[in-house]
Amino acid sequence: MELHRDKWNHYTEKRIPFIEANRQALFHKLYIDFMTQRTDINSVLEIGPGQLIEYPAIKKLRPLKYDVVEISEAFIKYCQEHYPEISIIQSQIEQLPTMSLYDYDLVRVCDVIEHTSPVQDAIRNIITCAKYFHITMFKWMTGGSELHPSDIRKDRKEHTYYSTKFPLKQIMKEIEKYGKIDTATFIEEETDTLVEFTKFWDKNRFDTIPPLPNSRRVRFVMTGGRF
Repeated sequence: MELHRDKWNHYTEKRIPFIEANRQALFHKLYIDFMTQRTDINSVLEIGPGQLIEYPAIKKLRPLKYDVVEISEAFIKYCQEHYPEISIIQSQIEQLPTMSLYDYDLVRVCDVIEHTSPVQDAIRNIITCAKYFHITMFKWMTGGSELHPSDIRKDRKEHTYYSTKFPLKQIMKEIEKYGKIDTATFIEEETDTLVEFTKFWDKNRFDTIPPLPNSRRVRFVMTGGRF
């Protein structure tokens, strides 16, 4: 395991605070709704799925090939025990140079980009491994003219990990090297308010962000497809 990733192996199936805090969050429902509407999607690669919160609802929609990429031994064990039908690729997404050889209908990434390094490699592999993408971010910033190196943090038990607030402008530009963003939506989580970024998005003023009640708890969801 690469340095600064050991944190992810120290979870158990019992209550995990960041998962429990978001188990009923709106961004889960948005992904399920997306999969319900997109009946053309029959194969999915989910990167960093954790405890696969949405999967029980999604697998009821139709027969699906559903694979995951995961680095955490704890989450891999959880997946194997609860969903043995899922194929698991144990790797860091940034270190999968052959991802372009995969051809899934959809790649799903939720709260993962913030934990990658280098993020440029992660985005390249994410966008090129599937026809379409569904990406959710919980950390972001409005300013910044470049994708700076990932931040290294420590949890309470001194496990190091990457956790970085990347500038949206640069994340979106990086994505658009390999594909097209069709929708971009903010979720204000205190009030479950959805704000369509495209309504405020002037390409000449890329940093313009709509006013939101609580910018500390706002997720950002993008969907689109590769070139």
